[in-house]
Amino acid sequence: MTVYDNIGVLPATPVTYNDFNLNVLDSTDVFEFRIDTTQNINLSLTDISAGDDADLRLYQDNGNGFFDTGDQLVDFSALHNRGMN
Repeated sequence: MTVYDNIGVLPATPVTYNDFNLNVLDSTDVFEFRIDTTQNINLSLTDISAGDDADLRLYQDNGNGFFDTGDQLVDFSALHNRGMN
């Protein structure tokens, strides 16, 4: 079962997470956050080792408060890495 880290409302200052424990059985970290106004969001993955497979995916909740198939995929990193943006 995936555990969600709830960041809450994104502050004006950067938020950094660097304590991950990913393994074969739990290969996903999910972060939930909200924004109060229309604004740019900058996300990045750093210090990825050669051969690692790391992706960012941004979903918009469908209003039911759960991460499920009704949520809309807004953007994901693989598109940009392949020059398809």
